[in-house]
Amino acid sequence: MGIYVNGLNGYPAVIRRCGMVFEARFIDIPNCVAIASTALEAEKRAQSALASYAGVVRGHAWKMPEPSTVEQGDRLQDGYVAYIKLPPVAKLAVDAVPAI
Repeated sequence: MGIYVNGLNGYPAVIRRCGMVFEARFIDIPNCVAIASTALEAEKRAQSALASYAGVVRGHAWKMPEPSTVEQGDRLQDGYVAYIKLPPVAKLAVDAVPAI
C-alpha cells in the first residue's frame, strides 16, 4: 500500500500508521518527526516540522542536507513516501546561510 514517486523536489518522509496515530519521519533528517491523527494531517505537519528544522539549521549556521530520492526497490509494506517541500520563506533563509 502507498504512493511511490521518484525525483520530486522535496525531502522524502515515510508516512506510517503507529497505533492510533500517523507518523511522518524524514529519511534525510532522522530527528525531524510529525505526528497526527490522519496521514494527510501528518504530511501537513511534516512541512511545519521541516520549516522548524530549517530555522534551527539557520540559527546554528549549519547546512541543510541534500534531499534524497527513494528508489522503487525501497517500497514499504506498512506506509508510503511523501516528498515534503520547504515553504518558500524557509528555503530562502536556509539558502542564504553559508556552509561551515
